[in-house]
Amino acid sequence: MNDIRIEKIETPRLSPMEALVRVTLSLPQAAEDIQIRGNMTGPTCPGTSTIEIAYPWRMMKPPSPNQIIVEAVIPEPNLWSPETPFTYHGRVDVWSRDKRIGTISFSHQLNG
Repeated sequence: MNDIRIEKIETPRLSPMEALVRVTLSLPQAAEDIQIRGNMTGPTCPGTSTIEIAYPWRMMKPPSPNQIIVEAVIPEPNLWSPETPFTYHGRVDVWSRDKRIGTISFSHQLNG
């Protein structure tokens, strides 16, 4: 059962050199020995040939036992525009004590 929810997806740092994507997830209950797997991949863009790269997540110190915060750094990001709607895709697998407790997938555009 996957009761993990996305609370917030934000891009606190965005420049032509680097983007920082931060995702805050809520868990249905506090979990111990949390591990994360998955990554942010992209970019994709309809009608455009791109090379998709996987950017690893790093887990940040959560503000509460029922939250997880992950971040990925994307060097030289492709920004979204109506003419070139570049999109990045994220997947976070959440594990507790060597058991997967949930997975969340999402898409995110970097707007300049």
